[in-house]
Amino acid sequence: MKFIRYKSCRSINVYILIEMYIFFVSDKADFKSFRAYIKKIRPQITTINPLTPFPGLPLYEEYKDRLLFSAVDYEKWSFGQLIIKPSKISVRRYYYELMITYLYVNLFVNGNTKMLKKFGLMNVLRIGFGAVKASKNYIKLMLNG
Repeated sequence: MKFIRYKSCRSINVYILIEMYIFFVSDKADFKSFRAYIKKIRPQITTINPLTPFPGLPLYEEYKDRLLFSAVDYEKWSFGQLIIKPSKISVRRYYYELMITYLYVNLFVNGNTKMLKKFGLMNVLRIGFGAVKASKNYIKLMLNG
C-alpha cells in the first residue's frame, strides 16, 4: 500500500526525500532487506543515519545500557556515528554495511538523471561529494571499530 502512495507522489511530480534513522537493522540480512525496501520505494534523495538517542529523550533511557559512549563524550554524539551497540554484529561490520547501503542508495537507487534535470549539475555533484565524504568517515569509524 505504501508503494502505491509513493508512485502516486511521482505522478504529480512530488519528489520523495527519505531521511531514515536506522537501528532496527541488526545484522547483514537486515541491511540487505533495508536496501531492498529503499529500492522498492525509490526515493530521489535519501539520508541514512544510525539512531542517536540523545540524553534527556525517551529513547536514551531505553538504550542507555547499550550505549557505546558516555553522555559527556559530546564530540562522539552525532547523527553519523553509531551510539547504540548492535546486538548481532560487530561495530565494524555495522559501519561496513552502513557504508555499502549508503553508497548503493546514492549511486544506484536515487534518481540521479531526474535529479540532474530538477536540481542541476552542481547540486548533484555536491550530493556525490557528500556521499564520498560520508564513505570516508564510515571507513575511518569502521577501522577504529
